[in-house]
Amino acid sequence: PVAIAAWGESLYSVDSAQARVLRHQSEDPSSVKALWPAPGPAPAALAHDGRNLWSYDALTRTIYRHLGEGADGGTEAYPLGDVLPSAMAWYKDELWVADSKSARLSVFRIRGRTLELVRSQKLKEAFTGMALTMRSLPEGGRRLEMLALSPGSSGFALRRYRVRPSK
Repeated sequence: PVAIAAWGESLYSVDSAQARVLRHQSEDPSSVKALWPAPGPAPAALAHDGRNLWSYDALTRTIYRHLGEGADGGTEAYPLGDVLPSAMAWYKDELWVADSKSARLSVFRIRGRTLELVRSQKLKEAFTGMALTMRSLPEGGRRLEMLALSPGSSGFALRRYRVRPSK
């Protein structure tokens, strides 16, 4: 597996070597409950928006929205162009993408049948995985945070970043 995404009682992974998507039970990730061919030959990133699973294929340079599970589930294609996602995550209606090619964190929104760039920021380091989460603050209120998995010379590091969502 090269990427994972969680939603509800399910954990999804993509197997890039065999170009397939797998659904696991979150309580027992080693148990595969379903598997089906990925929409492209080189799946590399995965995210779930609360309704649909999304995958990125490095060869076709396309993000796919999975409209169901299994080979008959269908997909919608959203070409990305010159972006190489190493990690993706959804926050509300925004797709956050860590682009390993340009070392940028970009945020997209769906506009019709395209992904429209909302904003982009240079990264200090590459991410191989990320998750967005709301953190409760001691003084009350909540703050959006990003957890990022970064490779380094002495192994991987898990870093926490405060982020501001779009208005």
